[in-house]
Amino acid sequence: MNTTIVNHVSILARGVKGAAGAKRHGLHHALVRNDGATLSVTATDLEVCAVASIAAPADLPLGASIVSTVTGEPVADRYPEDYPAVGSLDGAIVASLRTTFGEVRRLVDHIAPACDDESSRYALGGILLDWEGDGSPAFAVGTDGRRMHIARFAGHATAPATAIVSPRLFAAFVAAVKATGKVIGRKSLDSDGVTITISTQGVEVAWFDDIDGALVKAVCRLMEGRFPTWRWVVADDAANVGHTSDAGCLGPWCAAVVKATSAAAKAAAAAAVAALPAEFQGTDRRAEAKRRSVGGAAAARHPRGVRLDRDGATALGCPRRTGGSFPWTVSVDPAFLSEALAAAAAWGATPRVTIHATNAQSAIRIPGGAWGDIRGAGFLAVVMPLAND
Repeated sequence: MNTTIVNHVSILARGVKGAAGAKRHGLHHALVRNDGATLSVTATDLEVCAVASIAAPADLPLGASIVSTVTGEPVADRYPEDYPAVGSLDGAIVASLRTTFGEVRRLVDHIAPACDDESSRYALGGILLDWEGDGSPAFAVGTDGRRMHIARFAGHATAPATAIVSPRLFAAFVAAVKATGKVIGRKSLDSDGVTITISTQGVEVAWFDDIDGALVKAVCRLMEGRFPTWRWVVADDAANVGHTSDAGCLGPWCAAVVKATSAAAKAAAAAAVAALPAEFQGTDRRAEAKRRSVGGAAAARHPRGVRLDRDGATALGCPRRTGGSFPWTVSVDPAFLSEALAAAAAWGATPRVTIHATNAQSAIRIPGGAWGDIRGAGFLAVVMPLAND
């Protein structure tokens, strides 16, 4: 097998790794098939599946094999006939949406981070696809209960449909498309067409390159649970004051505040532990438990967040400030603000982003792109403020 073919398999295997399962389940490898016309590489964890296919290289041996998703090399103790039959969308098709690879990539970068995979509310770990159909907007929504990121697609669905899916569906798809594009020599993919299809049992995302015959599909079963009524959040649009900021400056500053606050909280915990009496400085279990308890409490009490007011932006948990002036006073989580600003800028043609706020108790809103015009792609972040001490 020549080096070029090995590289093709290796690149595609690494590209579908995001859909592979855990090692303990035996699904951390990928299935390679070559029927003489098409070379396909498949990975799955039985919840998400990704398949990347290209025209088969002439010198590649026919047949199937199992390869590592890390190196692309064959795995000797795994057998293709034992690999689960996956890759097709089950259930009756409800609706489909024609979009672009760039829009799907933005879902991964800016909608998925707002999801909460640690909540007991299972649905909060997924992305909601809420399509009105009949020429009306189609939306994708992520929330953890404290903030919400909403993307509106530029295209319209063929029919009304609602589905909650794992963010891994889109992440696995994007990685697989990038790997396939690398194999066939495609560098610019954002404007390529992508089809998202919702069925009664799952969601499929598909990309096809009609010049080289490359195809990438990612399929995911639907998540169970009840998603928050996100339209109520959007409809609650009380009169507010907008302030335009440079996301390229304020966003990175907020990210730096997160790191500096974490370091300050650790220092506060260390100081609290050092102040304990000598009897708790030993190595016995009682002393260690006391130090963990005291240190954890001190870190939890450490101030967090940033305050935006007429004096600029002030970090509450570390000595950091930045210039500017805001026409209202509100305290927010700096990580949430940083991610919302980056998302709004990604949907627009400029890093200038407008933050809308009313008072210290109401949510702030950060729109991006053509959010104010339902005919185009747009974004909206809604972030709840931090409680006043």
